[in-house]
Amino acid sequence: MGWTTDLLEGVAQMLADAGVGVWRPDGPAYTASEVGIVVGRMPASPDQVLAITSYPVTSSALSDTVIGVQVRARGPRGADPRPVNDLTDAVYEHLHGVEQLTFGGVYVAHAWRASLALLGADDAGREETSSNFYVTTAHASVYVTD
Repeated sequence: MGWTTDLLEGVAQMLADAGVGVWRPDGPAYTASEVGIVVGRMPASPDQVLAITSYPVTSSALSDTVIGVQVRARGPRGADPRPVNDLTDAVYEHLHGVEQLTFGGVYVAHAWRASLALLGADDAGREETSSNFYVTTAHASVYVTD
């Protein structure tokens, strides 16, 4: 796997180990009662899910980098925003302030939540949020290894 996949799957595993959701990258499908964790796009099911993606923030001439890790959370069907707020809080509690850990083989010097957006309900009435965490790390290349 590549560096970014290692990092994102490491975040997914850490959230699963903390009991925030269930991470089963190779199946079987998540049940309706589970909070699924996926790397990539928000899936149609299950209703309650965390979708983890990344985007570049900054890089130096060396290998130092800050990568954005976005965690979109979706709650169950209904007008009550509390379940998705609780899920978003659980992600924050386990990822904000992380220091000197390794996620999927990628060393993370520090992680913090940079922003939070309330996205409202999707077409099925499931409330969503988007948390953006900045992760300070090193991403070596063939030419820069320090």
